[in-house]
Amino acid sequence: MNAEDNPPIERFPGRPGRSYSPLVKAAPLIYTAGYTGFRPDGSVPDEIEEQLRIIFERAATNLAKAGSSLKHVLLATVYLTDQARDRVKLDEIFGEMFEGAFPARCCVEVKALSDPAKRVEIQFVAVTAGG
Repeated sequence: MNAEDNPPIERFPGRPGRSYSPLVKAAPLIYTAGYTGFRPDGSVPDEIEEQLRIIFERAATNLAKAGSSLKHVLLATVYLTDQARDRVKLDEIFGEMFEGAFPARCCVEVKALSDPAKRVEIQFVAVTAGG
């Protein structure tokens, strides 16, 4: 494989001081960082539904910047701190966000996330809208 055979890699800038990109595009694939449900002021809602809605809103916004959308998500990797408590709500919100056209999904329970108030983190792999 020649270097010119490799697709160009586009890294989207994140928040200052962070050591990762929230989104990396190697067309036609798009990889996201793990998104958590914190508000713009840094606070984290108590309810899993609100955390999930924030995650999907942020993911949709960033995927659009890369020429994609939630409709083009191929895989969602979900990290929950308590599956027994939150799995039903996760499935409900996934149903709303993907309207039955579900991506492949891996869901694992983890001991903790970056903040004790965070109950879920999701990483996405998508394809560009024309890909």
